[in-house]
Amino acid sequence: MGKDMRTVAQLARGSFFTEGQIRKWVRAAAYNGLAPAIERAGSRVLIDADEFYRWRRQEDKRRHGTPVVNTMGVHA
Repeated sequence: MGKDMRTVAQLARGSFFTEGQIRKWVRAAAYNGLAPAIERAGSRVLIDADEFYRWRRQEDKRRHGTPVVNTMGVHA
């Protein structure tokens, strides 16, 4: 099965994160651990949605001890 690759705008529409928040994390990907989820095609940034949500769960657990929940109320 292929990866669920999304643009920043597509990922933002399917979550409660803003495009600005996601772009900030993408810019810092080399330092925050998000880099494995990102592919670049020229200036276009594609993000593996499954890897992104896995990364967010790890970040939330590390910082707050709670998992992230998407807009549908289901653990991502």
